[in-house]
Amino acid sequence: MSKISSTYCLDAWHNLYIEPVNHDQIRIAACCQSQMNLETSHTFDFVHNDFLGEIRRDLSSGIQSPECDSCWRIEAAGGRSRRHSVMEEYDQPDCQVDLQSLDINVTWACNLACVMCGPTWSSTWAKELSLPATRLIDLGRSHQRSNDWLDRMDFSRISRVHFNGGEPLLNHDHRRD
Repeated sequence: MSKISSTYCLDAWHNLYIEPVNHDQIRIAACCQSQMNLETSHTFDFVHNDFLGEIRRDLSSGIQSPECDSCWRIEAAGGRSRRHSVMEEYDQPDCQVDLQSLDINVTWACNLACVMCGPTWSSTWAKELSLPATRLIDLGRSHQRSNDWLDRMDFSRISRVHFNGGEPLLNHDHRRD
């Protein structure tokens, strides 16, 4: 096992967390653990995105990017973070921006109302709370008409996909027709 740099993380170069928000936006992050940024879906570009680029610049410069605070806190407490697992998957650090892994939240549809959850991640919670349409829009959960933003992405080098949700396979939003 190779030594893990104190600030390096390949997720910034090779992974994308993405989820639809309302009709024309997406939330993106380097991974499902890091802080997210709201983007317009029809202009998103993984390689040239400013938000992801700033994370890459910080990490390349030896700066612990604040967007990756979740991993830094776990590691400061002596724990094993997602960053450790990702770094161990690769033999050599590679700063070539190349989408190889995807954490995708295709839907918030869920038939459960778990106590640790809420209306942001569960449509059942929203229904049980009788949230009005304006509140759903505030949460970013107004129904998207399609996942056409996926059609503009290059998935030719993807070797891993992790579906997040709600219950990501409860409906067919994850499928391409």
